[in-house]
Amino acid sequence: MSTRGCIARVTPKGFSGRYHHYDSYPTGLGKALWHLCHGHFKGDVKAMLRLLIDEHTAWLSIGSSLPDEPCADFNLEIGYRNYVGDDKPEAHALWQRSPQCFCHGERSEKGWRINQDNVEGDTEYVYAFDRKGRMQVMSWGDTGMVMFDLIDLRDDEPNWQAIEDRIDIAQGRETRAQRIAKLEAERAARAASQAA
Repeated sequence: MSTRGCIARVTPKGFSGRYHHYDSYPTGLGKALWHLCHGHFKGDVKAMLRLLIDEHTAWLSIGSSLPDEPCADFNLEIGYRNYVGDDKPEAHALWQRSPQCFCHGERSEKGWRINQDNVEGDTEYVYAFDRKGRMQVMSWGDTGMVMFDLIDLRDDEPNWQAIEDRIDIAQGRETRAQRIAKLEAERAARAASQAA
């Protein structure tokens, strides 16, 4: 299952951007965008958005699936890769670290622009960048897609988990800490019943 999102620019009417398929919650895509901007693009938001929005039509993922790497390595070739059926560990490692779009590599989809008028309910998060170098973190609220946070990219990295928790609470979902506590309580109850 995927957490879908959008990487966008702020427009006079709202936002306009490109689809992002995997891990689009704040601790995934939000964090990846922050690190991509500060790392590979050295703070150049315009260059980052030119690549992410203007040069590519949709993204499978810009995040890394490796725990110590918050975003893909944009020094690697950008494009869709399917490593399924390739038993070589290096093929899987490359897949984990590479930025993957739907318009290059093994796929060549045209994609579409997502904006405030056509964003669908399964697009859970939007990250829209304004001209002042700030990132709006948006998700669904009572009146549609609403801003939950405004991050100045010149500041220190924000607490992504706190942003995600705030959105979860506003949307009536359990926070990550609540889910972990629930799982730990269930494990402890199972262990106690097995010991009895």
